[in-house]
Amino acid sequence: MGKNFEIDENNYRKYRNIPKPKPGEIFIFPKDNRLDEVSPYVNTQANQPSWFRMVGKHLGSIRRCAGTVDYLSSGVTVPMWTNTYFNPRHEGNFGWEIDQEHIPFPAHGEFRLQHFDYQSTGKCPMTQIRHEDAENGVYPKLVSPFNIMTAPGWSTIMLPVLFEPNKNYQVIPAIVNTDIYHEANVVLNIITNESFKITAGTAIAHLIPFKRNADFSKIKFMDQQNFILTTSRGFSEYQRFPVGSSSSPYRRYSRQIDEEIERMEKSKKSILRRFFK
Repeated sequence: MGKNFEIDENNYRKYRNIPKPKPGEIFIFPKDNRLDEVSPYVNTQANQPSWFRMVGKHLGSIRRCAGTVDYLSSGVTVPMWTNTYFNPRHEGNFGWEIDQEHIPFPAHGEFRLQHFDYQSTGKCPMTQIRHEDAENGVYPKLVSPFNIMTAPGWSTIMLPVLFEPNKNYQVIPAIVNTDIYHEANVVLNIITNESFKITAGTAIAHLIPFKRNADFSKIKFMDQQNFILTTSRGFSEYQRFPVGSSSSPYRRYSRQIDEEIERMEKSKKSILRRFFK
């Protein structure tokens, strides 16, 4: 085995001593503790975006849409960790000059930038909306100063902040198996032809952990006769769709289902423990 693939037993033992997250947890390891002011944070109904809180709660409002509220309250938001400046260059330097404001990291150096060239994707659909120097310009990779760890069997999907699109760039989505690989960097598809800046603290990526082996693998097409029964379905055993807002009964019945599943799982575990004693 080549030298590059040898395992350093001392480092491996140290890695095993790192605290490990439980299912439903996500650990963030900062490059420097001073990054706490721009560190990723859990999305909840209590810290929804300011633009969302300014919308009224009238009938038909986005604030009364349970699907939107749950989406905005899911996962983790990653803010941009430093001011980053993008200036187009049509000769050399791969189409863009990118500068970041640095703070000294005694043990770890500065913020890092890498890139993927045009050939890494070829003419995939997203190249059609790139800046005019697309074939010479890179896909900048902003190397995150935050490493991410999830419980065994849990991965993390990285998404753009979809409700806050930016006219200058798109964040390229990806799934990272963060239980075994902890770097989740931000790759950009630059759209504009003009200079722009991403300010420190700007929400730049949306992380949603999920259980890998719970993903579905099949889709089944059913007969049309049950379409009407699954349209505007009500809640609870009576299947009556509520008059007015459906948000509260939707949440209440979802909570009942989740609690029932949890009770069943605990009961199964209890039986198995008694059986294998």
